Amino acid sequence: MSMQVVRIAEPNPQLEMDIRSMIAAEGIEAPSCDEAELFALFDRDGRIEAVAFACFLEDACFLHAVVVRVESRKKGLGYALVSHMVNQSFVRGVRLYLVAVKARGFFERYGFEEVPREALPESIAGEAWFGAYAGSAAPVMMITPSEGERLFRE
Repeated sequence: MSMQVVRIAEPNPQLEMDIRSMIAAEGIEAPSCDEAELFALFDRDGRIEAVAFACFLEDACFLHAVVVRVESRKKGLGYALVSHMVNQSFVRGVRLYLVAVKARGFFERYGFEEVPREALPESIAGEAWFGAYAGSAAPVMMITPSEGERLFRE
């Protein structure tokens, strides 16, 4: 199955409502930074199936959330989004970071490794990046551009 990730610059009200519903069902919150970019996958009928939020900064990319509809899981949608995000960070020459609130094993399978919070770039070192849902015990993970290139060739 061929999937294309779409960047959404300005979601229409219905799409925004659908996205918020998906995110709320996971018990997480949408990113609060102004630089957040929204990426999505849709089914053939135009229904949103998966989303990812990321903030690209000068020295890093922070992946806020990857959410796949429950009924659409185990179809490669999460992999497609993460692969796209890794490739975007590779093209921009920055490391990709995330907080693995859930699905730590999923990210480890694709080469993400836990890093201590004190090793984070200054641009994302503040707790505000992690969201209230993460808490201080949630592991921060990273993948380097070279590892991403090796693992996620599109």
